[in-house]
Amino acid sequence: MDERIPQWVEFLRQTQRKRLAHCTGVANTAFALAKRNGADPEAAYVAGLLHDCAKGLPQSRQEELAATWPGTLDLADFPHLYHAPAGAALARDEWNLPEEITNAIGRHAPAQAGYTLLDKIIYIADKIEPARTFRNVDRLRRLIEYDFHNGLLCVIADECAAIMHHRHPVHPAMIAGWNEYLLP
Repeated sequence: MDERIPQWVEFLRQTQRKRLAHCTGVANTAFALAKRNGADPEAAYVAGLLHDCAKGLPQSRQEELAATWPGTLDLADFPHLYHAPAGAALARDEWNLPEEITNAIGRHAPAQAGYTLLDKIIYIADKIEPARTFRNVDRLRRLIEYDFHNGLLCVIADECAAIMHHRHPVHPAMIAGWNEYLLP
């Protein structure tokens, strides 16, 4: 495993102590999913650990970092999503992580088209890590274990339904991702 993990854990502990358990849960879940589905488990662990690394930063800093990340979606109406591309830029600039890892960090929210296997793993691990307790999470965990692709679709659908239930707008990238993974 990467010798910088203790440094990253300390960074998370200092910037967002409450989120450390979630990030560790995502890292462990991503590691297991990667082993089961043929991706690099170490890359999955690192991306999972750091997927929310910018979430504890002030909104203005998140927006500033996100502006430096190529391919950042239009997030003007979705300010809670800036942490994803901001985290990718932070991981790139501060820790010089490989593009495969930074892309997975930058693309974990919202779900979107064009995912690599690692991108899918980080998106899914964020939703089903052990501390998650929402209504359908156990069903989604079983689906992912049984059929990764169908499980991905169900995770996207469940998240989309929850967003709609709370009468929030769904980012167009999520709909594009749904359509791409649904159609052959």
